[in-house]
Amino acid sequence: MILGDKDILDAVHHGALSIDPWVPENLQPASIDLTLDSIFIELSGYSPVYADVPRTGGTDEPSGYRRTEVAEGDYFDLKPGGFVLGSTVEHLSIPAHLVGEVRDKSSVARLGLSLLPAGYIDPGFRGHVTLEIVNHTRHVWCLKPGMRIAQIVFYAMFNRPRWVYGNAYCSRYQDQPRGPVVSRLHERP
Repeated sequence: MILGDKDILDAVHHGALSIDPWVPENLQPASIDLTLDSIFIELSGYSPVYADVPRTGGTDEPSGYRRTEVAEGDYFDLKPGGFVLGSTVEHLSIPAHLVGEVRDKSSVARLGLSLLPAGYIDPGFRGHVTLEIVNHTRHVWCLKPGMRIAQIVFYAMFNRPRWVYGNAYCSRYQDQPRGPVVSRLHERP
């Protein structure tokens, strides 16, 4: 079952679901709009990408990535056909009986910008959500921090899972800090 606006409000007001900051104007009939933070990570150069290479040098970003923080009032220019990791301003805390799914905003997608469909948020997740952003146009897309870039839909589960995200088995992205987080595929046990 998809949660409607009344269900989302009830979950937030009773403390089951946390969305911080809570902006009432971002509530839609069956979703919440999410806004873009000012930190971006992109691949730099033309080096090969190896998904199973552990991080070196004490940094979370492997070599070949460039982290950029956009100043207030400025934009991040995403080149035609370009890909960048962004993240939400909002910090989410999903209860054990809900699942979140991050989706494109139709108004943004109609301008040629979309999110890769990796936005499934498990029960128990806490943190800022990393967004995989793609520019499908032949024009530079100027990403403005604070813009409504995505929406999250919540689904109620019929039964609670045996374990929730945060369990040691698969919690590579639990408590994600502000800013995007690169792949941690190599950390899978």
